[in-house]
Amino acid sequence: MIWPSSLLSYRPLLGAAVAAGCVFGWLGASGSFAASNFTEYPLANGQGPAAITAGPDGNVWFSVGGGHGAIGRINSSGNVTLFGSGLTSKPTSSAGTITAGPDGNIWFTEQPGGGDGNGAIGWITPSGTISETTAGLGLALAPTGITAGGDGNLWITDSGTTGTTIVRLTPAGVATDFAPAALLTA
Repeated sequence: MIWPSSLLSYRPLLGAAVAAGCVFGWLGASGSFAASNFTEYPLANGQGPAAITAGPDGNVWFSVGGGHGAIGRINSSGNVTLFGSGLTSKPTSSAGTITAGPDGNIWFTEQPGGGDGNGAIGWITPSGTISETTAGLGLALAPTGITAGGDGNLWITDSGTTGTTIVRLTPAGVATDFAPAALLTA
């Protein structure tokens, strides 16, 4: 892929990707994906990265899927740190999508696994403190996606058993559900 010149200064973050139990990253100065410019950051056995995002702190953040999920951080020196303390969901749940939030934190979804009940929406501070909430969200929360909107809020897709909705969540924790019928008429 050739990056537009306006994005070339962001190449180190844009080059990150996840696959097969490893986090990959950092394009070389040429901007190409030549094998000599591609670095692999393996995780511990049984851990697989699920999603990745550039953080406002200059680090790359990723979610670890599968049972006993975690949130990971890679700094520009290649040091990998995993954070799991503060994840409150069941052992078979999985950290899912991840995004940089409008408040300077990294936000993520945590999906329930194996019929273990509700998932959660979580955030991690740049220093590594994790918090989660289900307050104001659906009764059978199964968040599948999260992104920061241009309006300063977080937007979440929820495919829980009570029906698929889109949820707007303010950084202050106020949630508003939008049912598909409301979306079609808006």
